Amino acid sequence: MSRVHQKFSAAELRTEKALKQQEQVRVWIVNLVFAIYWLLIFEGALRKWVLPEIHQFLFFIRDPFAIAVYYLAATNDLIPKRSPLLLTGMVLAVTSLAITVLQVMTDDSTIVLNIYGWRNYFFYIPLTFIIGVQFRRQDLYRLIRQTLIVAIPIAVLVVIQVVSPPDAVINQGRSDQVIFGNLGVTGEVLRAHGTFTSSAGQGPFVISIVAMVLAVWLLPKSQRPLTGIPLIVASTAVIVNLGVSGSRTAFVGSILVMVAAIAGSLIMKNASKITTRALFYITAFVVVALMLIPAFFPAILDAFVERWIGAYEYESQKFQYGIIGRAIADFTQFIDLMPDTPLAGYGIGIAGNAAETLGKKLLLPTEDDWSRNIVELGPILGLFFICYRITLVAALLKGAILGTRRSSNLLPILLFSFIGITLLYGQITGHGSVNGYGWLFAGFCLAANRIEPVGQSNFKESNRKINV
Repeated sequence: MSRVHQKFSAAELRTEKALKQQEQVRVWIVNLVFAIYWLLIFEGALRKWVLPEIHQFLFFIRDPFAIAVYYLAATNDLIPKRSPLLLTGMVLAVTSLAITVLQVMTDDSTIVLNIYGWRNYFFYIPLTFIIGVQFRRQDLYRLIRQTLIVAIPIAVLVVIQVVSPPDAVINQGRSDQVIFGNLGVTGEVLRAHGTFTSSAGQGPFVISIVAMVLAVWLLPKSQRPLTGIPLIVASTAVIVNLGVSGSRTAFVGSILVMVAAIAGSLIMKNASKITTRALFYITAFVVVALMLIPAFFPAILDAFVERWIGAYEYESQKFQYGIIGRAIADFTQFIDLMPDTPLAGYGIGIAGNAAETLGKKLLLPTEDDWSRNIVELGPILGLFFICYRITLVAALLKGAILGTRRSSNLLPILLFSFIGITLLYGQITGHGSVNGYGWLFAGFCLAANRIEPVGQSNFKESNRKINV
């Protein structure tokens, strides 16, 4: 063999070895992300029933796994380099950190709250873009399959919760003190919270499994990550989780997912065929739900209808267009707070859920997340962060449309329909579970937007650039 051939062979071996090593690291990253995802879902169970004595520390249980992801990605050159939104997010993070240091220097009593607040804003942003690059089709399908299977025992759990008294261990937790209070639908009927500490976490879980189960049913049978009896049982579990949730957010979000499925089918190749399939499965889902929920959970349904009517009457008095007017108000209330907010804000984390626990609650109308962003970051940086959220959502929507058309797969548009509103103005900076769902599923959206039609090579899919 000539020296030239020997050099080429040696170079090929080194390249092959490097690719294998990089793939091993990628698999490690994917598995760590799965650990973060499952801790997101079961963190509440650990805090309420397993180790309530250290529930405040368990709030941060996902963070070491995220740090491990960052270390592996950074040391193996797996962090996206051409991502304007990742770079912008990091600039905002550093700027906010500098302001936070100055605020701590003037009032060090808020340091714990500031760390908590900074984490909720910026800590998980890089994870989104790493997931977007490193997850493949098989990883997303594995996520969907496992989540739908887990939804089955959780459906049993939420049924037990809503038929149990508020002070039962399954609702209140194992602690003698009421650490995690849960809101009711109306009367004695509680909102189901599943494995989360409150219904605010169960809501995103329910909408996500609705999106996942529709994505599975709308795939050709040969491509479904879950089939047969397990898929039917999981679909029933999804309906049960939705039916007993008592959450208007879950119901409205599920309706938006169904609308997105129909809209997404219209932009695909063979649109008429896929739209017919989408209409069939969505109709079947709704019909089964309308038969199952009144038959097995009439008290829960009555309580939910009563609450919906009461909330509609209240919102109609306060807002011009009822629930729609309330949603619109969440986009505008922050403007009223801007003139009276200090340039550097009142302190990051001061308007979050942990502030009241630490005795630092800010008495300002910050129920919506955009108002919280202004109050905590100040009118300038807060406005930049709001614009960042809007730009990210717009980029994900564009990617979901293009990804759905290219891949002939509704998964991109369905994942976006679930998480888009949460990322836009949901409680991602004020509630730990919503925060986790927001940044994780933003990454899953980016990954889904990159998948190729079945038959295309994984190499082509894995090298599609992240351009957001």
